[in-house]
Amino acid sequence: MHAEISDREISAFFAADPAAIAWPYPMYARWQAGTGVVRWTGGPATLLTRHRDVKAVMAGTYPISNNGYRHGRLAEGTLARLPAEYHDAFLGIRRSASRTRVGGQGKQQDR
Repeated sequence: MHAEISDREISAFFAADPAAIAWPYPMYARWQAGTGVVRWTGGPATLLTRHRDVKAVMAGTYPISNNGYRHGRLAEGTLARLPAEYHDAFLGIRRSASRTRVGGQGKQQDR
C-alpha cells in the first residue's frame, strides 16, 4: 500500500519551496511510512524512499519504466480522452515511440 502523502507536499519539495525544504526530515519520515513507496500523481512519478528498494530497482530485480504513456493509469487516461477513431493511430505512435531512444550518439546509443 502506498503511503498517504499529498501531491501538494511533494510538488512543493521538488519546486524547492523554502517552507518545504527548510527542515524536510519529518516529511521524509512520512514518505517512508508504510511501504516507503509514494505515488506522486503530480509528476507523475513513483518515489522510492528506501535504499534497498532503489538498489533492487537499479539491479533490475524490480524493473520499472518511465514509459508512462504506454502502460498504467496515465496511458488509460490519455486513451480515454481521445475520440475512438484516433485510438489505433495513437496506439501505433506509442508502439513506435517506445522503441526509439533519444539523446545518445554512436557507441553510447548502443549501450
